[in-house]
Amino acid sequence: MSAPAAQGARADGAGERAQRDRRPVASERAATAVAAAAALAVLVPLLYVAAGPLLTDDLWFHLGAGRAYARLGPWPAADPMLHTALREAPVQHEWLFGVAVHALERAFGLHGLRAAHALAVAGLAAALALRLRRAAPTGAAAALAAAVFLALAWWRLAQLRPDLASIAAALAAYALVLAGPEPPSRRQVAAFAGLAALWANLHSLFMVGLALVVACLLGLALEAALARAAAADPERARRGARARRLAAALGLGALAALANPRGARQHLQFLHASTATGVLQVRDEWVPFHPLSIRAGGYAENPVAWALTNALALLFLAAAGRALLRFARERSPARLRAFDAEGFGLGLAAFAAILVSIRFRWLAFLPLLYLLRAAGRAPRARAPAASWAAAGAAAALALATLRAGGVERWTGLEPREPRAYLARTHVAGKYHAEGVRFLAEAGIEGKLFNHYWMGGFLGYWLAPGLRTFVDGRAEHYPPEILDEAHAISGRRGARPEERSHLDVLDRRGVDVFFGVGLAPVGAGPGVGVYTADNLAGDPGWILAFRAVDQGVYVREGSANAERAARFYAARGVPFDPRAGLDPDRVIAEAPVFAAAWRLLPRDHEALRRAAAAGRAPARAAAGATLACAYAAGGAFRSAADAARGALAADPASRPARRALVYALLRLERWDEAVEGARALLALDPADPAARRVARIARGAQETRGAALATRLLRFPLLDHAEMRALLARYESASLRRRAASGAIEVVAHAGGGERAARAARREGRGAAPRSPILAGSWGSPAGSRGSP
Repeated sequence: MSAPAAQGARADGAGERAQRDRRPVASERAATAVAAAAALAVLVPLLYVAAGPLLTDDLWFHLGAGRAYARLGPWPAADPMLHTALREAPVQHEWLFGVAVHALERAFGLHGLRAAHALAVAGLAAALALRLRRAAPTGAAAALAAAVFLALAWWRLAQLRPDLASIAAALAAYALVLAGPEPPSRRQVAAFAGLAALWANLHSLFMVGLALVVACLLGLALEAALARAAAADPERARRGARARRLAAALGLGALAALANPRGARQHLQFLHASTATGVLQVRDEWVPFHPLSIRAGGYAENPVAWALTNALALLFLAAAGRALLRFARERSPARLRAFDAEGFGLGLAAFAAILVSIRFRWLAFLPLLYLLRAAGRAPRARAPAASWAAAGAAAALALATLRAGGVERWTGLEPREPRAYLARTHVAGKYHAEGVRFLAEAGIEGKLFNHYWMGGFLGYWLAPGLRTFVDGRAEHYPPEILDEAHAISGRRGARPEERSHLDVLDRRGVDVFFGVGLAPVGAGPGVGVYTADNLAGDPGWILAFRAVDQGVYVREGSANAERAARFYAARGVPFDPRAGLDPDRVIAEAPVFAAAWRLLPRDHEALRRAAAAGRAPARAAAGATLACAYAAGGAFRSAADAARGALAADPASRPARRALVYALLRLERWDEAVEGARALLALDPADPAARRVARIARGAQETRGAALATRLLRFPLLDHAEMRALLARYESASLRRRAASGAIEVVAHAGGGERAARAARREGRGAAPRSPILAGSWGSPAGSRGSP
């Protein structure tokens, strides 16, 4: 072969080899892109929630407490929001976080908090992704690990709480002193001590950082014990130096953390809160992880996170067991390093915390790092097949998370319309802003009864004039307060000598009762709770405010009753300070006010016109919708009239018949209620709701008064689908404060029924809707009486 030909052959061979070398690289990049897209599919909905209207219940009491700390310092004389607080309250275990979010709110408003939450989540995701990528053999493996972390930490990341600071601090602690394998420098130890001091003022879970250092030291001790069985121990000096620096970090961190308003008590806060307060009664986040039973986790658990936690634990134990078995067979320093005793200790600590409470699932980044390092030591860890396996797993995980990972639980709370999403300060229906606005504008004062999730919101907007019964700070009040709240909601006494909820309210000196819930449902008292009618007709109390999903009661003959009277007189709305608010009179004499304050649907005038004229199916649909709306708002005379009109057009309308029986029972027209229940049951004798209605109606004459009122809390007026559809017909609003005066103002938006209204117009306004309740809007609201 000539020289030029030989050179050409060599060039062709080199080109073919280069092409073959590029193929695995291109394949690995493609797999990484797929896996990264899957991780983003999990992250984007999380950012959507974080940047959306505020929905974190606990944020509000942090804002209220932060306002007090900023004004009075970290040692206020008394709790600024609760009237049931312990003598030693407030417990300043998260005081600096409250001051921080208060400062952000003062500077940028509630929308600024939305932006800060989204930036914090994005920053945490980016920092974790970088840490995972350093440990991972391929980009696809790192993206898969990031998707796993996001799926497990969704519950924590979706909420604007001090846990975000703890996650950031844990990542910083890992980078400073835990990552290894070399001993941390003196500067890193000092930085860790400063981090511990800051962390202790932000969140009581700062002890997690110290516990992880202990776990790392235990891992080093295990490594030293195993090294004695090895043929040689070249790592002994390094291990000793690292142990000394970690011990110094632990001691200095524990001492630095004393620089907080509570001193050494802060170090014991988690132990105290979990044993001497009602924290563990809160089942939404403090529930332990049950590896063998997903049901034991209650509604806070979801199948994807439960399965992921189990799978991660099994993989972690399998990888550690395999490495330990290899060391037992070949007791060499290399095999000991491959076992990664420190990483094993950190991973075990993470799973121990998760077993205590699922709120610690964000610590899963520690076993994930262990698994990535173990995968990197595998012979074919960087093969294209391994990358594509990771990409496929990431895609499957993203799909499972979006479909069954609890994402809809959070995204479903956010408004669907872009205008409402951008404008609202907080999710509208969750916090019953109309009742809060009434209490503020009417100047209602005293001690308030409220539900657990409402406490922080009410305290932020209304304290100190109105102080709340309970909020998310379970360590601030005795454990029996939660029991008493459940007793009041269930209309029963909390102590043996107490005959009813009224005795509990009297003992606690409650002046104002804030009841919530759209309507009774057959499966239980509302969606979790229904108390909007809890005090209806009870002696000593009058109705002061009513909307479709809330009711406020004050003491009869009190100064608050006079304040309510002045509020309504200024707006031309009928109100009797002795008898209280009559929703029937309000919707008849002040419909504009009623619609603006969510007592009437925004399309109530169009519904009335449709119920009075037109084809029979359309009349029945509109009449049934009105009947259910009136009944849900406590306007029982109007509900009975509307239901009868709907039944005249369609005797088989079940929603209308349920609304009629419910209204008649509330009006104490027992015989008519029994007849109505029989007619409902005749439509379908196997219908569980109809059978429940019949039982309640038949027993009405024997269980009058308080007993009947308690049973009516379980009356199946609406099912959950009907409730959601009915709520979509109401104007919704969120609150904000004016920057100059601090006064509360309303950010009003139409409800989720805008799309339903458009659908109804497409179908034709004269067409019969598919369901009496699920029908879209019949038109735009109209009215002329009563000023909002």
